[in-house]
Amino acid sequence: MRYALIILLFVAAAPALAQDGPKSTSIYTAGAHTSNALRLQNLDIAADGVVRGMLASQSSSVIRDVTLLVHHTWNWQNEMRPGDDSPGKSTYVHISGDVPALGTLQFEYVPSPPLPERDDGTFTTSVDISAYTEVDYHKELR
Repeated sequence: MRYALIILLFVAAAPALAQDGPKSTSIYTAGAHTSNALRLQNLDIAADGVVRGMLASQSSSVIRDVTLLVHHTWNWQNEMRPGDDSPGKSTYVHISGDVPALGTLQFEYVPSPPLPERDDGTFTTSVDISAYTEVDYHKELR
């Protein structure tokens, strides 16, 4: 799976930072540039749309404010005559907690309301990293 991310730099005023606060912060959002700092691993997608997995940091910085985009695509049983009420949906999911530098963080997403049980098609669920913040406690602000 390809994760595309645009790098946007956010620089806070130095006086506003605490002594032990971050030295620089980078915010990444979906776009044309690729970053390998954060990856999805061990994804388990159940038939009811529940997603479990792990976020794995490839960065020497702490990663926080992770947002995933979960797509529940509806596949009609009869694509030649689809119905009028497709239950497919996409949801942004904010993941609580920090991913340690070069570490991992487990997550679980349960659709609410649950995906409907129907006999006229099936769901295909996919997950993409939409955005995250990379906090570097060692690099000086410019």
